[in-house]
Amino acid sequence: PQPSCSLVPAGDGDALVVRTATPSLERFELATGRLRWRTALPGRYSTAPPLVTGDGIVLVTGDGIGVWLDPGTGEITGDYQLTGLREGHGPYRAAGPGAPTAPVPAGRDPVVVLLDGSAWRLRPGGPEPAGDAGAPVTTQPAVLGPDTLAVLTTGAVLCFLDLGGQGEGQR
Repeated sequence: PQPSCSLVPAGDGDALVVRTATPSLERFELATGRLRWRTALPGRYSTAPPLVTGDGIVLVTGDGIGVWLDPGTGEITGDYQLTGLREGHGPYRAAGPGAPTAPVPAGRDPVVVLLDGSAWRLRPGGPEPAGDAGAPVTTQPAVLGPDTLAVLTTGAVLCFLDLGGQGEGQR
């Protein structure tokens, strides 16, 4: 199967590739093309690229499962279902807690925005609410600083989420 996203640097001359059809995550040595590891991912599909952090590799599958992996072995060290705050609908997605965006580095923890517009801090032990755009989101958010995330809803409303506060969205 073809990769569903671009190569994501993984340090030491390696890169990560998400395979949609399997779904799986693979780590390759770029100089030789050698496969270092391949890990089957939970869920039905995964499309957004992973994020490499100090705590490991994190990604959220298209159907809303947060997954943490050991970067050296590919072993899944934690996973959990993100539930969202309400039903979400958007282009190419019927409903549910799907994650059409990739995690972004925002402050002390990565953050992901789900289809329903809710933002979640991704921690190895489980997610915590980080903010809410209050409307469906299918575009990648932009980090504006350690405590601010810009989110564009499917209705073209630009929201600024205060990640350092109580998780309330600002429009």
